Amino acid sequence: MASLVSFRGLFRTGNRLVLLLALAAGLEARLLADDIQLPSKWDQELLTIELGSVNIKAYPADGFRPSIVNAWEQITATYLIRANIYVDLKTAIATEKRRFEFKKEKATGKELFDAFLAAYPEYTYTRDPRTAVIWLHAKDVKYDEILKAREVILRPELQVPMLSGALEPLFKLLYPKPRVDVDPTGRGPFNGNPLALLAQYNNSVDLPAGIYSAREVLNFCCLSSPSLAFWAFEENENGRVSLVVPSHLVERTPSAAVRPGAIRFWETEIGDTTNAPPSPDALAAALSDANPRKRWAAREYHKATREVSHGIVSADPRIVVWQCLAWKAVDAAGFGDARILKVNKVFADKKPAILNDLMRLDPGAALVTSMELARETKEADVMEVVSGHKFTEAEIAAIKPDVYRIARESKLVRDKLLQMKFDAPELSQEALKELGNTNLFILAPDDKIR
Repeated sequence: MASLVSFRGLFRTGNRLVLLLALAAGLEARLLADDIQLPSKWDQELLTIELGSVNIKAYPADGFRPSIVNAWEQITATYLIRANIYVDLKTAIATEKRRFEFKKEKATGKELFDAFLAAYPEYTYTRDPRTAVIWLHAKDVKYDEILKAREVILRPELQVPMLSGALEPLFKLLYPKPRVDVDPTGRGPFNGNPLALLAQYNNSVDLPAGIYSAREVLNFCCLSSPSLAFWAFEENENGRVSLVVPSHLVERTPSAAVRPGAIRFWETEIGDTTNAPPSPDALAAALSDANPRKRWAAREYHKATREVSHGIVSADPRIVVWQCLAWKAVDAAGFGDARILKVNKVFADKKPAILNDLMRLDPGAALVTSMELARETKEADVMEVVSGHKFTEAEIAAIKPDVYRIARESKLVRDKLLQMKFDAPELSQEALKELGNTNLFILAPDDKIR
């Protein structure tokens, strides 16, 4: 694969378009299906979800964002049926005084979206052909024209902090003037700690190599969590998006009932087709599964249902540790260096005995746990618990996302991994050093690439 230095040299030549296309195509072909799964099966099935009794009266405008956005959020958050929305200024003004209401004893996701389109006939929706993520947008706005500026991602980038590592640098590159702000507050009033709010949107995202529009990168970000959606707003009459708002689809008034979208997500990713919420035992089993995709899905299910889902008390150190790691990933996104594990008595000692137990049962879990403890205590030597163990290909595959996420977020951990010199290609010196790279995007040429 061409190095970044040699690529930039080629990029300055007259054949830059051909070289960009060839490089991006080659890199995308090398991306393993296990790393980034496209399209999203859950997003593909959202319109067929049976929602049961539906009764929505969208709350009125709150003074700083369009009423149609409030209606969109009420729909998507109440039932966890994810869709992004683009609101242009013309339709925002035309629909501002409308109030969305919908009531039906039995409804599907499609019927709910159709009701939204009936209330706002200026709108339609498009399912993205690559990811299956749905976008609501005005009929006279072409989907391909939304946030169409493109960038090049030179190589697959796994477990990137979404806001600080992907979206902020991306939009600064693609939209320097006039700017497109990425703002979780939606430029509205916010009384909490702004740093805490921003950190909540540093969940890890996977980006495939290739040439993509900003809109497509937002879709890739959506694949990181069923509870994540975006609304984009054109605030001026120049026809340009000027604000992108990431949003967690959290119910305003949580109930004891699990949202239909969460149950369908569990069924799609974990495989249980009982059409009912999983038991605590089932959740604990999925959180500690050897398959990292299942562990991710179980964490995301818990994130979407944290008021009513929980794990179990177990004597199995694997279940104990993977549950603790899951709760930290969900509850402390963006605050990985905070002492979260260390408040648990099983991790109280400087070198917890449970790490030795894990080395006999699950060396991968021992490595991931020691990495989390190292960043919390700023003492990297705890990672020496895995020294001398020759990790197999299967063991690395089972923990690759966790290792990459922590190593990206913590220089201390990354430096220690480099010192330990693993044999596995995924933990090679080159691969680990790349995790410290923050320049993930290069501006695509102005040529029309379709």
